Amino acid sequence: ITADDSVTKQVPVLGDVPLEVALFWRTQFDELAQPKNFDAANKFTNVLLLLSGDAKDKWINARNEVMPNDENPTEARFRAVWTAFITSYGASDKTAKSLRDFLRKAKKPADMKLYDFKTRLYQLNKYLPLLPGPHGRRLDDADMFDAIQECVPDWSNAYVASNTTTENINDLLEYYGKLEQQEMKRKP
Repeated sequence: ITADDSVTKQVPVLGDVPLEVALFWRTQFDELAQPKNFDAANKFTNVLLLLSGDAKDKWINARNEVMPNDENPTEARFRAVWTAFITSYGASDKTAKSLRDFLRKAKKPADMKLYDFKTRLYQLNKYLPLLPGPHGRRLDDADMFDAIQECVPDWSNAYVASNTTTENINDLLEYYGKLEQQEMKRKP
């Protein structure tokens, strides 16, 4: 949304939704705000335009809680209102810790392609900084490498047995992709 109300990226209006949808919505909002270089005031204005129903009420309540005297919007206040808002959806440091633990131990479902699994892990990792508390920070590249390496125990064992040494996640994904293709060929 620009000053002349033209839209260059569509972001869905957020209503009464589960926590993950609110987190996804925030990533979409950030993708809209970043290229526009929104300052805090623009972010506050545009969030209100893109919320409806229960979500809008939760945002207004969070803003009133954080900024009871209608202080000037700043980036720090925007982050604080976001934290209060997402907390109203049940998010907590425990949520962030559980998500971090899940990412570290996630196993690829047999009916999910490796690429889709990797995409999902990265999507969930992107949500971590949007959650409150000290656990609300992304896993680093080494942690994500380890998570992918361990996602299919048989593949992990084959990788270790091959004496392949790489710390490059793309190389690991290529290796696992070949194993996935071999498995698909063996299936009737």
